[in-house]
Amino acid sequence: DLRENLFEAKDMEILAKGLQHSSNLQSLGISFNKLGCGGTTFLAAILHHLTELKELWLHDNQIGDTGIANLAQQLQYCPKLEELGLATNSIGHKGTAVLGDILPLCRSLRRIRFKSNQLGDEGIANLARGMKENCPLEVLGVSHNQIGCRGAAILFRALPHCAGLQQLWLVGNELADECIDGAIELLQTLKCLKELGLRGNRLTENNTERIQEAARERQSQNGFSNVTLYL
Repeated sequence: DLRENLFEAKDMEILAKGLQHSSNLQSLGISFNKLGCGGTTFLAAILHHLTELKELWLHDNQIGDTGIANLAQQLQYCPKLEELGLATNSIGHKGTAVLGDILPLCRSLRRIRFKSNQLGDEGIANLARGMKENCPLEVLGVSHNQIGCRGAAILFRALPHCAGLQQLWLVGNELADECIDGAIELLQTLKCLKELGLRGNRLTENNTERIQEAARERQSQNGFSNVTLYL
């Protein structure tokens, strides 16, 4: 765990030279540093050596769109990667365009944590494009990303491909009442869903009650897990 070391690009260049000889590494945490696009690019260049990597945490590193695009292109060479942490990195729709293309190739990726970026509707649509049939996702965290109803509708249509999804976090976005039918359909479709975070959006009391009712109804359906709502 190399968090909070004030690492910059030049430090990542040195670290990457050592990491390329760590083929058995399973977990790499470099969150809360200052890697920027340059440092992320140095890391991306050696990912193909880390074939056993299961967890990669890069929260709060000023990565930006170009940095995530460079990283995303190399993720397919980590065939066992299960968790990707990218919160608070100023990533917008341009960066997720590449990530969305690569997601179908990341067959082990189960947890994506993307809180507090700048995805917007176009960015979440790019991610949703990568959620193809038999998508392995179990956790998707996209809270505080300026996502509105247009982006949410695209996401809600894609998520049934992720039949094993257990947690969906959309806290602090711009979802309004017209998004509710899509959220209710998810509750009726995703049997494994256990936690749904919608707090801090623009939902009226009447529609939060509709979601609560849908959550209660799924308890009577065979094979459906109980779900905890955060409204």
